[in-house]
Amino acid sequence: MKEHSSRLISEYNKKLNELREENDRLKESLSASHFVTQESPCAKEDDSSNGSNSRKNVEILLAELELTSSELSQVRENHKEALDLISSLKNEVSELNEKVVDRDRIIEEARGHMRSLEKISEQLAESSREEPKQLHEFTSENQLYEEASTQTEAAHCTNTVGVSTESIQFEDSENIPIFARPGTINT
Repeated sequence: MKEHSSRLISEYNKKLNELREENDRLKESLSASHFVTQESPCAKEDDSSNGSNSRKNVEILLAELELTSSELSQVRENHKEALDLISSLKNEVSELNEKVVDRDRIIEEARGHMRSLEKISEQLAESSREEPKQLHEFTSENQLYEEASTQTEAAHCTNTVGVSTESIQFEDSENIPIFARPGTINT
């Protein structure tokens, strides 16, 4: 876009310079013709055909000058449009630069979030590796507790079961009824 605008401006400037040069040449030619016609009134009277030719030349020069002036104003207008285009392009470039800066900032924020998520993921993976060890330790402790609890309950049940003293013989353990033996539960 910038190159295109620069090229347009240089073309307009070149055309403007050409038109100015042509305008200056036509002005010089016109003033020379006018000067010649004013200096030689005698020659004009002597040669009327020559005078009419010079008037035609002057009229042609004036028409060319007017055409050049209109072209010059068109070139000026085009030059102004090119400058306006350059100004709007500068504004667009500024806006695009702001968007690029915003995009870069958003990308950096996203990268920061991704790094944070990676750290959290690593921590979760590490804790999940440690969890089975803790779970195994917890399970072992639970099993020991349950075994101790079961033994305590069995002992408690054995102690609380109503046993008749008449059926127990201390000398002979064979005579102890099944429901009164230690470690058994009366069902």
